[in-house]
Amino acid sequence: QREEEDVPPSLDTVLAGELLRDVIRAKASPEALLEWMGTRGVEAAVGEGPRGSVKVLMRALLAAGSKSPTHLNVALERYATSLRELLSRAGLYGQMIAVELAAQFYAALPQKVLMVLDRLLALGLIGAEAVSIWAFETAIPATLSEQA
Repeated sequence: QREEEDVPPSLDTVLAGELLRDVIRAKASPEALLEWMGTRGVEAAVGEGPRGSVKVLMRALLAAGSKSPTHLNVALERYATSLRELLSRAGLYGQMIAVELAAQFYAALPQKVLMVLDRLLALGLIGAEAVSIWAFETAIPATLSEQA
């Protein structure tokens, strides 16, 4: 089974997210999920410290929840404690990573981006500061370049 595989010594966040998604689909507990990440050395393999772990978990949660809005809500709520722990270690920049990944994942569906951000805010996983920094850093440069 894929969830039993060891994580390769050098790993990108996409592959790590795919491996972790299988753990999420098996409905592992939040504690087991963090234990899986720790015992397989995901943070070291991906690099970037806690920020890399946030990337991996967010990709896995977004993929696991992509089937429907209900799947997304369940995934975010079930693993809120795991994500909160990683985000607390990664700080504001980690929150901005979570926002950016949601925006990238649902780039073709802006209403889904808003739904993810709403859930992350409601669960207290990200703050308004992370959303506003992301919004102004992405929206303003694009608008200015269109006007040039």
